[in-house]
Amino acid sequence: MDVNTFVYPVMGEESANQKRVVQMVEVFKTNVTDQDHANRLIDQIHNAYREYRANFDLDDCDRILRVKCTTSPVQAALLIDLLRDSGFRAEVLPDEIFPKLPL
Repeated sequence: MDVNTFVYPVMGEESANQKRVVQMVEVFKTNVTDQDHANRLIDQIHNAYREYRANFDLDDCDRILRVKCTTSPVQAALLIDLLRDSGFRAEVLPDEIFPKLPL
């Protein structure tokens, strides 16, 4: 799930300099199956990209890696490379947009 909303000024009477921060989220399908490997990868992500917060859902059939950032879009290619360098695969899961069903 890639949230394509960016930081933008909040206009109003209070202050034109206030900013609203919106989290950016990227979701990856991985081949990570072991919690110890997942924990090591999370540590690597947090050390390499201090503004990122990552977690795995290894119970999901896609062995999901979610990465959030509040300062900028998540750099998917860098994370895919990081996992690859550690012997794992990752691919961005596309946004699923559900059409409105007729009433």
